Amino acid sequence: MALGEPPMPADPATANSEMLPRPGVIGRGLRLAAGAALLLLAVELLREAPGFLARGVGWQLPNGDWWLLAVASFIYLPRIFDSGFQRRWGTKPQVVALGLLASAAVWDWAADRALWALPLALLVLALMLLFLAYGGVSFLAAGAVATPG
Repeated sequence: MALGEPPMPADPATANSEMLPRPGVIGRGLRLAAGAALLLLAVELLREAPGFLARGVGWQLPNGDWWLLAVASFIYLPRIFDSGFQRRWGTKPQVVALGLLASAAVWDWAADRALWALPLALLVLALMLLFLAYGGVSFLAAGAVATPG
């Protein structure tokens, strides 16, 4: 082993799976760009929040493709909790979120006779902002410190 070389693992068969290379300039740049894009999307979502939080009529939901982000946020929720709290939560965050969303929808319907009112809108907005902020900060940090992988 030459001076400055990293030590080799005891088992050569696992050498490739244990040691991932650090990203180069392109990899770091892509991570920084993805992080910035996610944070800019979060800011744009906050700008659109007044229209998003407006009460609907009956079963009417806000217009737009926001539901794609809401579905992605819901699917990615366990990963946010697993890495954020350093513990495997499984589908528990999704079950809790689904229960909260269903409760808010029932509350909205009982109080306003509208599916989309403030409680449900706030929960969905918070879920999407959590997803965007977590992803944006994670990508920015990974790009800044050149996290392997």
